[in-house]
Amino acid sequence: MPSTRQIARLYTLAHRAGLTRADVHGELEARLGITSSKLLSSSAYEGYTADLLRRSRPSAPPYRPGSYASAEDLRDFAAASVRFGLLWLDQGATEDDVALLTHLLNDWRLYRVRTQRLSQKQLDALLSKLNAVPLPVFRAAAAIWLERYRMKNEDYFFGVCQHVQADARRQVQPAFALL
Repeated sequence: MPSTRQIARLYTLAHRAGLTRADVHGELEARLGITSSKLLSSSAYEGYTADLLRRSRPSAPPYRPGSYASAEDLRDFAAASVRFGLLWLDQGATEDDVALLTHLLNDWRLYRVRTQRLSQKQLDALLSKLNAVPLPVFRAAAAIWLERYRMKNEDYFFGVCQHVQADARRQVQPAFALL
């Protein structure tokens, strides 16, 4: 039997795949003859959540492995990354965040003077680094970036993120008066 957290995950994945609770119950009854998600066996749970993951991912990404993303592809890549939970899962990312991400990716694309393109490998690396940055820090760092640092590489942006996080930590720490 799945735990409460596993059931919550199942319904989150179902929601991302465009299914309602009633749809999930209908599918479980049709496929497995089960009337409740609480009655799933471990293997049935794993199989059903894997199926939900497949359904929630885009079937055709805007790029092919080994190819480069053009400026037009970056918006689709940014939107899909946020929409399908590859970035800032359950942090409330908005269309404005997608626009900021698109601007940053385009700046980093243009920084590559020779090709002016980002490869799939580069996009994946940027995505994994950005995923470690909390959304509020990303927003603050992007505002600073767009105002001052455009046309530099992504390492500068991640440095700005580190400074924003350090400043936030300093503001939270209480100031002790010397006696």
